[in-house]
Amino acid sequence: MSHTVADVLVGVLEQIGVKHIFGLIGDSLNPLADAIRRSRIEWIGVRHEEGAALAAAGQAKLTGRLAVCAGTTGPGSTASQSPARCRLPGASAFRRRGSARSHDCVCRKPRPF
Repeated sequence: MSHTVADVLVGVLEQIGVKHIFGLIGDSLNPLADAIRRSRIEWIGVRHEEGAALAAAGQAKLTGRLAVCAGTTGPGSTASQSPARCRLPGASAFRRRGSARSHDCVCRKPRPF
């Protein structure tokens, strides 16, 4: 059986301890959905991409661990960016290239190793 990019991505997410992915299935996510079905990760479906991002941000805030959301291409990817601007004490903020505003791309507290 050949591995797809989605299989590799889901494998890495499993290795780092992701247990849930919040999202809305669309044509562009079919390979990812297939890979998730074959994994131990649970897919939690939502009605809108922004809801997926809000759920992931809430999970990250409550648990202090990495949370994942997935959305379709186009307007869905734009809608999922608003909640990703959450800011936790000690979390890293990243700047987009060419952007003067700072957007938090990671909504998790750093864990000690």
